[in-house]
Amino acid sequence: MTTMHRHAFVILYRWEIRSTHAETFRDSWERLTRLYSQLYGARGGRLHRAEGDLWVAYSEWPSREQYFMAVERGVPDEAIAASMNAAVRRRLDPVFMELQSDLLETDPEP
Repeated sequence: MTTMHRHAFVILYRWEIRSTHAETFRDSWERLTRLYSQLYGARGGRLHRAEGDLWVAYSEWPSREQYFMAVERGVPDEAIAASMNAAVRRRLDPVFMELQSDLLETDPEP
C-alpha cells in the first residue's frame, strides 16, 4: 500500500541537531507538522535520524502552490517553531521535488 499521492509536491528538509536537544526537536517537528496538516492542508511528513546529528524530514503537499501559500501565511505556532529552532545547530537548504514514481510500501495499521 503506497501512501504518497500521484501528483505530490514534496520538500526534503535537513538539519544538524544539537545532540542534547533531539527529543525536543522531534516533539516540536511532530507538533508543527500536525498543525500544517490541520491548518494549511499539508499531507504530513516523515522524520528520520541519519548519521551523527543529521536529521532528515520530508513533507508532502497537494501542490507547489499550496505549499507556498502556507509559507506566505507563516508558521502556525511561533512558540513551537522557536523550540524547534533552538534545537537546530545548522539548517541546510530545503530540496523541492515533484513525485515521478512511487514504489514505497507501508505496513497497514493494526
